[in-house]
Amino acid sequence: MKRVFCKMLILSVMLLFVHAHAVTVNATTYQHFDSVTGRGLTCNRCPPGSYMRQHCTANQQTKCVPCPSNHFTQYWNYVTKCLYCSYCADDQIVKKECSPLHDRECECKEGYYWDSHFCLKHTECPSGYGIKQKGTAHKNNECEKCPHGSHSRCLHLTMTYRRGQMESQLDT
Repeated sequence: MKRVFCKMLILSVMLLFVHAHAVTVNATTYQHFDSVTGRGLTCNRCPPGSYMRQHCTANQQTKCVPCPSNHFTQYWNYVTKCLYCSYCADDQIVKKECSPLHDRECECKEGYYWDSHFCLKHTECPSGYGIKQKGTAHKNNECEKCPHGSHSRCLHLTMTYRRGQMESQLDT
């Protein structure tokens, strides 16, 4: 019984590999069923920066067309339309413009950082805390408690008396 199970398992794995190879001949081709001839054909995919206007036939290769302005395809494909380029949000700047080969890349504006799905404003340190590490487009500000005798931005505060009044000076 054990022997039969092992043979069945090996046969199943082999069939899976054969099927995977038949479906994906390589990254630049795909399988298409020609309804006119009733045959399965191996068609060329369209190169990045273009899309498929027409599947291949028994007599003609795939018809590919360049992506229109503000559209792209990044990989070899057989899609019927190029993808529309994304836009940057109000709290973002364009890091890399859209081209027929890649989407527009955005980055958070100064004073904001990326947090999984959107830009957030850098945290302002509360009173009694100062910036340990200034935030970037990818990381929030890091705050730390000020040492004793410091002001809320961790600057040393000097108190003096002049003409009977107390004056303060922040030492940088």
